[in-house]
Amino acid sequence: MGNSVSYASNAMSAEEKHEWLQSVQPGDIIMFKRGLSIYWAIYVGNGKVIHFPLPPEEIVQRARYALETSERNLSLRNSEHFAIYCRYGQMNNAQLIFLAD
Repeated sequence: MGNSVSYASNAMSAEEKHEWLQSVQPGDIIMFKRGLSIYWAIYVGNGKVIHFPLPPEEIVQRARYALETSERNLSLRNSEHFAIYCRYGQMNNAQLIFLAD
């Protein structure tokens, strides 16, 4: 199972997309851009991802909790880690792999 975060963009060439698909593994967290939006998902194999955030009420509850505990929890001071924790309920300790701008 994968344990990295991989980045994809619509600006990738066909060759770059092929190389990217060869580098990701099931379980990897995928970050991808569509226009100005950034999305996070889990790669499940065969070129497919699952994007399933927590319910909005739980996202807000986690954000408030993170704000209250950020003094004690250094990983929540990173905006990316904060957002992933709030939206998906996971602390992000993954290594980033950037394959395209």
